[in-house]
Amino acid sequence: MKSFSLLLLSFTLLFLSGCTPEYDYTIHKPKIKYKKPSRDALARTLKEKLGTAYVWAEEGPKAFDCSGLTYYSYGRMNMTIPRVAREQAKVGTEVTKDALVYGDLVFFNTSKHRSSKITHVGIYVGDGKFQHASSSKEGVIISDLNSSYYRSRIITCRRYLPSDSQTPATSLTPFPSATLPQSYKLAKATTGTTVTPLGIKEQAIQTSVPQYASSSRGKHYIQVGSFTQTPNQGLLQHIQSNGYPYKIIQIASLKKVLIGPYLSKSKALRNLDDIKETILPDAFLLSI
Repeated sequence: MKSFSLLLLSFTLLFLSGCTPEYDYTIHKPKIKYKKPSRDALARTLKEKLGTAYVWAEEGPKAFDCSGLTYYSYGRMNMTIPRVAREQAKVGTEVTKDALVYGDLVFFNTSKHRSSKITHVGIYVGDGKFQHASSSKEGVIISDLNSSYYRSRIITCRRYLPSDSQTPATSLTPFPSATLPQSYKLAKATTGTTVTPLGIKEQAIQTSVPQYASSSRGKHYIQVGSFTQTPNQGLLQHIQSNGYPYKIIQIASLKKVLIGPYLSKSKALRNLDDIKETILPDAFLLSI
C-alpha cells in the first residue's frame, strides 16, 4: 500500500509540473522526412498535423503533447531538439516577441499561479498566430499570440531554424503582415465572388488603374499573404494603390492573397521582383 501511494504521488507531481514533464517513457524519435530544415518543410508538417489529438507524453505521429509537437516537427527536418518544453527553452537563439519569424518557438507559463516556469510551447506561424497542441479537448490548433490569455503568459521565444532556411515557403505557410506606409493613394475597385470547379471560393477585385496587365484566363499567381482570419486591409490597399489586380482565395481555413492571374509563368516572373520590392519581400510564384 505504501509503494502504491508513493507511485501515485510521483505521477501527480509529474502531471502538475506542466504539459511536458520529465518521465521514464521511451521517447520515439520521428522519422526524418526532410534532409534539410526549412520553413517550407516545417509548414508542410504543421499543416499535416493541424487537428491531431492531444495526448500527454506523446510525440506523434498520431497524437502530441505541446513539446511533443515541436520535437516531432523539428525532428522530421533532421534537427534534434530537447523533448521537454523547459529544456527546449534553454537552447536555440533567444528573440523578442516583436522579432518573431515563422518557425520560432514561443514558451508560456499557463499555470494558475503565474511564474517564470515553462509549462507550454508552440510554434509561431506568422500573422501573430502560433500552432500548438493545446489540450485534450482542442488538440492541435492555431491560436492568437496577442490574445489576452497568451499575451500575459508568454515567457520567452527561441529560434532554431538556421538563417539560410528562412526562404519563401509554399502556399501552406501563413505569412506575417507586411510593414506598409501609413497612407496610400487608393484606387476605386469593383468586387465579385465566383466559385471554381474545385469549389474554391474566389473574391476577385479589379482596380480602376491596372498599371500591370495580367490575363484573366491565366493560372499563374504571385502570393503576397496568407491569413487565418481577415486579410490585412493595409496590404490590400497597398496592392490596389500599385494597380495590381488580385484575388482572395480561401482554401480550408486559410485566406490567400494572390496577385494575378498571369497567362504565362514567364510573365508572372517578370513582375515578381517588382512585387517583392513594392508589396512584400516574401512574395513568391504560385501556379494553380
